[in-house]
Amino acid sequence: MAKRLNLPFISIPTLLSSDGIASPVGVSGYRSEFLNLPTGVIVDLEIISKAPEWSFLAGTGDLISNLSASVDWDNFKEKSKENYSFVASFISKSSALFILEVDPFKSPKKLAWGLILSGWAMEIAGSSRPASGPEHKMSHALDILKFGEKHGIQVGHFAPLFLSLNGYKSWERVRKYLINLGFPESLRMKRSLAEMAFSIASRTRPHRYTVLEEVGWERVFEGGNRNGVYNLNLRA
Repeated sequence: MAKRLNLPFISIPTLLSSDGIASPVGVSGYRSEFLNLPTGVIVDLEIISKAPEWSFLAGTGDLISNLSASVDWDNFKEKSKENYSFVASFISKSSALFILEVDPFKSPKKLAWGLILSGWAMEIAGSSRPASGPEHKMSHALDILKFGEKHGIQVGHFAPLFLSLNGYKSWERVRKYLINLGFPESLRMKRSLAEMAFSIASRTRPHRYTVLEEVGWERVFEGGNRNGVYNLNLRA
């Protein structure tokens, strides 16, 4: 609405559940549109501190997924149809690595700054690419299939998998951090649903080349189960 009326927009979040608090990307259903970065972000830490636990987990997962997205972007920038920005990638990775050193429940201010930095990275890149890679494709696929988990939980859950596939040596540290924070160790779903999600994930952002396309969804699906990067707790 602010862009349509050519007015400045100030974001005043009551939850830190995603980088949408300071993002230039607007989402409607399954479609996204690049808009304007908020003129300012006002975070009332007293209100935020009373937010439900899931919002901190989701916000942390969304921020951690920046590491997966930007490492993937670095690796496949030559095959990407989107312009690459070293600065945007660096900021995105830094925001994720920053939160790995703190407890967001005790330091909501640092979580807020990390999510704001994520928005800046997208603004610099001119796209959501520094904060959205193969882990987001998987989350979009699960949304289409009506899986129902929080966005930040979904992208955070798949971040270690795609970090490992991209050769990131500390992916296990990321996974342990999320689990220790309170992330579920597994996403409970039927095998048929999981296979469907992996098979359609590439189509959710067909212009965005990632390790998912490089390796192929079948190998990603089976490899993830085999090496314990994640555990879907599959049911027949």
